[in-house]
Amino acid sequence: MAWDATAFLNAAFGWVFAVLVTWIVFRLFPHQPQRQAQRIGDALRRDLSAAIRGTVRGGRNRWEHLQHHRLVRIAQSVAGDPPLRTRLLAEALDDVHLGRAALRLHGSARIDGAARAALMLAATSPATAAPALRAAAHASELPHRVAAGLTDIADLLDRPGARAASC
Repeated sequence: MAWDATAFLNAAFGWVFAVLVTWIVFRLFPHQPQRQAQRIGDALRRDLSAAIRGTVRGGRNRWEHLQHHRLVRIAQSVAGDPPLRTRLLAEALDDVHLGRAALRLHGSARIDGAARAALMLAATSPATAAPALRAAAHASELPHRVAAGLTDIADLLDRPGARAASC
């Protein structure tokens, strides 16, 4: 095999040029961990909305695994700002708890029309959904587990600073 100096210099110059362009691009567009954490949180809230509507594909375990992975990514992306990390993780954990409770209810065998309507109200207007969820839990002949799930969702929505999928 013959050594070709022009081919070597061409490849070397290409690598140096690529490294310089990459360095310049990362200088012009710096990493913004807060924006990345916000995007991850938005994706988590979209999945929460799907969980409340009952349109999650892949089952509850897959959904929970994905949300826990997103929680870790939020924590890693804003590790340098502990107050922001604490606030974002608290909001995201509230969303995960809401989604878990909604998926448990959708997985239940018997959910009557009032309970289903209250869950849909939680997806569209969470601020007004808590009383409807409590009323559905107490008014109908639901199994204790389903009534407890409706009450859990209402309590989570009543928490100060609680946000749900439509926020």
